[in-house]
Amino acid sequence: MLKKEYGGFNTFSSNWESREVSIFNKYEYSLNLARHALQILIKCRSITHILAPFYTCHSIHKTLKDANIEISYYHIDRDFTPLLTDADVENSQALLINNYFGISGEVIDNLVQKYGSKIIVDNSQSYYSRHSEEIDHFNSPRKFFGVTDGGVLTTTRDISDLYSYLEFDKSADRIFNLFASDESSMNDCYDNYLNYRNNLQSLSIMRMSKSTEKILGLVDFDFCKQARRRNFEKMHKNLSCYNKLNISMRDGDVPMLYPFLYLNLSLKKKLIENNIYIGSYWPLSNYADSSTEIEDELRENLCCLPIDQTLTDRDIEFICSIVINFIDN
Repeated sequence: MLKKEYGGFNTFSSNWESREVSIFNKYEYSLNLARHALQILIKCRSITHILAPFYTCHSIHKTLKDANIEISYYHIDRDFTPLLTDADVENSQALLINNYFGISGEVIDNLVQKYGSKIIVDNSQSYYSRHSEEIDHFNSPRKFFGVTDGGVLTTTRDISDLYSYLEFDKSADRIFNLFASDESSMNDCYDNYLNYRNNLQSLSIMRMSKSTEKILGLVDFDFCKQARRRNFEKMHKNLSCYNKLNISMRDGDVPMLYPFLYLNLSLKKKLIENNIYIGSYWPLSNYADSSTEIEDELRENLCCLPIDQTLTDRDIEFICSIVINFIDN
């Protein structure tokens, strides 16, 4: 461990070092990536057979394949509800559930009541979601806040032997991505962002970097929560009549994005032309088997509209106007 240093040149600082209470709660373990939480759970729970969603990101598919365990896939319906049978769940050791876009809280609560501690919840798209102590779950701060690494595992299982030996990740060489778009356009920074994303694939399991912990120590979590909920509500009010998805936001949900499905690929192009950048959720993974009609529609046509805490009411109105004008014209 490095000894404390005094003086010298000024560095980035926050009140993190002087906090007496961690931003992480009891049973929360900070890691450098959310997928590493799943790796740890597979190991500490001695999982050899898992039931997992077909519709999920490539990194989760790869994590499961690399674990060299048996994987059974299930599909989802139009409101992101898993299409499961009791026999499917009974024949597996663990059931991995996605909290899709942060609006699947009610679905997950119903499944937890039915299947209990067999469930692992992937809250990568739902940072604020918490569950009862017997439910293992993990989230991804970098999908909600301006940080370059981070995953938080919540479990009551004893992982101290593994966790105590983990080193801290180092993010100094990645952190410039957080500020580059302030000095140039988002489009100009995109290649650097892709390189950063690709480099994450090679990271080994480590603790969250100290830089990320410092930045998270400055976040106004309640402000971000309320802003995201407000932006989602406003967007849903304007766009729900056009949306092919059956979605809603309950009281406890804090969405990552607004999932908007409209079966016309040109909408994505129109959004990008207006500097509204949307991700793809998710390209077909070469680790999984065949998809269903709704999953193909989501992969090809889903527009995940931004609702983050940096957007104003005027921003949301502008995004909605682009979508509505495209559809009506």
